[in-house]
Amino acid sequence: MSDEVKPQPINPSLGMRITLAGIRQRFSAVPQISTDELYSLFYSEETRDNNKKLLLLDVRTQEERDISQFKDAVFVDYDKPKSENVENIRRKINEILSSFSSPECCLYVVAYCAVGYRSCDIINQLLPHYDSQQIKLYNLEGSIFKWANEGRPVVTNDNQPIKFVHPFNSVWGKLLNVDLRKWS
Repeated sequence: MSDEVKPQPINPSLGMRITLAGIRQRFSAVPQISTDELYSLFYSEETRDNNKKLLLLDVRTQEERDISQFKDAVFVDYDKPKSENVENIRRKINEILSSFSSPECCLYVVAYCAVGYRSCDIINQLLPHYDSQQIKLYNLEGSIFKWANEGRPVVTNDNQPIKFVHPFNSVWGKLLNVDLRKWS
């Protein structure tokens, strides 16, 4: 992946900036990671060593995920009960932690959805369970909409590159560039 050209971030629209500020205010305890920071983690040699792992959580519906997703993201079906999702994520985290070879290992858990509300909600539910230096929990600020608006890579269910993203609904979808919207 070192041959990848790093996309240049764009200045988000006023609507996106207002939305992100509202989400940050509603979920003030949830740590945020920028699209630039995630891109560095996702594509850097640093995350491929034995001491750092990245767990991406796709906190959307199956309908949204069927259009596109982040490569290697774990699906968290937001239509299911929160408690069930939290327990499934905790099992996945414990499975990854048990594979760590030393106490210096660190797991970055980054959740995303359309713009960040649902993913913040899930991270907020996970925060009370983890206070270890080995686990870093984040919401991807702006989530898949901001990521795609910046021209960053998403894939289909069979890992084929695609530029489209499900717009969630007609209101929130306005935060996604019109040429990236795909309903089915």
